[in-house]
Amino acid sequence: VKEPGTYCVPAGTTTINITIDSNDVVIVGETPDATIEGSIVINSGKMNVVLRSFRITGWSENPAVKDEGAHQLLIDGVTFDDDDGTGQGQSAPAILVSGAAYQPEVRNCTFRMTRTDQAVIELRGGMNAKIHDNRVIGSSTPAPSSFVFVADNVNYNGLEVYNNTANMLGCFLDVGKDGSLTNSVIRDNTATIYSSHGINVSDGANVEIRGNKLTVGWADETDALIYVAGTNVTVAGNTLDARLGLKAGGGVIVTAGTNTTISGNNVLATKNSPAIRIAQGGLNAIVENNEITGVVDPFIADGKGAAIYVKEINAQVRGNRIIGVEGANAHGVFLA
Repeated sequence: VKEPGTYCVPAGTTTINITIDSNDVVIVGETPDATIEGSIVINSGKMNVVLRSFRITGWSENPAVKDEGAHQLLIDGVTFDDDDGTGQGQSAPAILVSGAAYQPEVRNCTFRMTRTDQAVIELRGGMNAKIHDNRVIGSSTPAPSSFVFVADNVNYNGLEVYNNTANMLGCFLDVGKDGSLTNSVIRDNTATIYSSHGINVSDGANVEIRGNKLTVGWADETDALIYVAGTNVTVAGNTLDARLGLKAGGGVIVTAGTNTTISGNNVLATKNSPAIRIAQGGLNAIVENNEITGVVDPFIADGKGAAIYVKEINAQVRGNRIIGVEGANAHGVFLA
């Protein structure tokens, strides 16, 4: 596509790979079920590109949509379906954002990814992505591996992820090895988690994780529903259910970062690990006004454990309500 304009995806299935090399391009389905079997690439620097209201499948080893550095790409109401009739799934993410991509927005989309062990959306570059009001239909394989993946060695700034739902996936948000997330908000999402973490912010600064509802989907598979190791992270108002059980030695909320505030969360239940764990490196943590119920065998080491387990200095623990801690040598609050 080398000229501006509105391009219609006809009803039925069209097998095509599209490269958009122009500003002011809209690709829209004749009907929401109008299908592209193939992939779409938006070249670097392109502006005012909109993908709206069609279905895409069969992207194989290439992402279904690849943003190579566009300016404010909008993906609205598109259905990404990894079932292309072969039963094999796809070997690339549904959406890959790379280069200097500025403020891509993904909204109102449906991701049917029950066969593809890849991220739904991979952030390999750019900044200020807005990902909201989407639905993920996955499986417990897990497929997909994560909803949003900040790629290894990528320092991503200004991410907003909100009002998304996922019935089954590995991780909801995962920051890769030597990657980081800064000045970002993860809020009001709902997901069932089948792998190591629900939300994993392994490095970065100034991140808010608020109002999310995360549930453990498999017993003894998840380390933490929320894990943070950055600086100045707020974990507030989340509802977290780990009654099926975590891996021993984890925690429903775990911080190994500096200046973490853990406030007003509702931990419905946990088994095998604490509800809140201030791990080594979690300096100056504030743990306040959390509601914790149904804690069973919350052990970390030497047969000792607690609903709130603190192993770092300068922690402030106040105003928390703990109902029901079971297990030999288990405590409400334990200072290791």
